[in-house]
Amino acid sequence: MIKKDFASISELLAAFPNNEASVDYLEELRWPGHIVSPYDATSKVNRSRQLPKLYLCWNTKKYFNVKTKTMFAHSKIGLQKWLIAIWYYTHEKDISCKKLASDMKVSFSTAAYAISGMKSAGIEKFSDIERVIRVDDYNKTISHDFNDVIEDYGSVREQLHIRSETFEVKEDFSSISKLLEAFPNREACVDYLEELRWHGHIASPYDATSKVHMINRVSKIYVCKNTKMQFNVKTKTMFEHSKIGLLKWFMAIWYYTHEKNISPEKLASDIKLTLSTAKYAIRSMKRAGIKKFSDIESVVRVDEYDKHLKAMSKQPTVITERVAELVNNGKNIYEIMEVLNLKGAVVYGEVEKARKAGLIEKQQPFIGFANAPKPIVKKKIVKKKEDIRR
Repeated sequence: MIKKDFASISELLAAFPNNEASVDYLEELRWPGHIVSPYDATSKVNRSRQLPKLYLCWNTKKYFNVKTKTMFAHSKIGLQKWLIAIWYYTHEKDISCKKLASDMKVSFSTAAYAISGMKSAGIEKFSDIERVIRVDDYNKTISHDFNDVIEDYGSVREQLHIRSETFEVKEDFSSISKLLEAFPNREACVDYLEELRWHGHIASPYDATSKVHMINRVSKIYVCKNTKMQFNVKTKTMFEHSKIGLLKWFMAIWYYTHEKNISPEKLASDIKLTLSTAKYAIRSMKRAGIKKFSDIESVVRVDEYDKHLKAMSKQPTVITERVAELVNNGKNIYEIMEVLNLKGAVVYGEVEKARKAGLIEKQQPFIGFANAPKPIVKKKIVKKKEDIRR
């Protein structure tokens, strides 16, 4: 007799120690006696010689297995973990995604996907697997197909209240060890940034009204349906186009906000980066206006980050101020290029910024290429070999 419930999780794991045992259990529930094709019930069925538990519908020439046309289809979650998820979902009332992810040893988004699948399938007790695994009964329960479930994934997540009420922005950490304890790997950093940026409902940075599909659950990559553009939590933020991992970014932000005027050499040594990468990280954090660790929230939100960058672009830089000083002293473009080691086009751009900022006196003209006297270039005297011999 097939057992349809288990008193404890240990009893469940003893009954299903691996995926093979889980497949045998579901096949017995779905096809008691003989295997039937989900594409054509009247067709003959052949077993695949290459892969076990894979079958071929002779009439339609389509391959299928026990997961085909069920809740488990198109899912990378193993059947053993699905059974574990169903047990926790039916035995612990209102289990959170964070708790289920910890119990199943999967990522937060995978646990959220599992809960949305079980909720849409109407699972209330463990024995409901028998109804879910049978295609006819499952189709009666589900009014839309799997693709519609994926399209509505964002709204389902919002309805499930995936974001915990106790979620708080990490204001600060007293030590680097506590930071690493809170964020042990990249996945923890991604989950934290996604909560800060999207609050449980993923929105496209290219079109906020568009539906969003998840195309890679491991790397957390999404696609905007309207624009067909791929994105992730780093898109249009300080972390984009950077090869620095998110965990090292978090460490760099902690050192930058806790050690005043930290040098690139010290930062490169602390988080094991090259000197040029450490310089890039410090320059990016300074440009983003990061002063404390909780400023990550403003950096990862696209609107606030764009406003800050626009405000920063209007402020004159040190080079702009230096160019304005030289122009006010009556220096021409050739002299400015020589003193600051800049190209002519860059000097013209800095002069324009300085004029908009009001750093250059109105009566002071800028002597450009047209009016500036060309500097005299001293020719090097090359002695011939015969002169050297003499």
